Amino acid sequence: MVLRICFAALLAAILVAASVPTLVQSTSPAYAAAAEKEKAKKAKKAPSAKQKAARQRMKDCGAEWQGLKKSKKTAGKTWRAFSKECLSRK
Repeated sequence: MVLRICFAALLAAILVAASVPTLVQSTSPAYAAAAEKEKAKKAKKAPSAKQKAARQRMKDCGAEWQGLKKSKKTAGKTWRAFSKECLSRK
């Protein structure tokens, strides 16, 4: 009986001790500041001008490829071969 009570008290103490750092972290100003910094790091940056230009070139080549496919003028090329050629032109 005494062993059960001791075991229960030990288990309760372990559970309380395990939850204390979580409570301290969520309420401390230092933790809040660190969380904000982490959030800012994870925030997505806007694409650069070069990235926007590359995406637009790819979009233009894709539209050109779709037009060629519809008119059946691909001349046996695959998208990969066509895209290399198209992207080097633009």
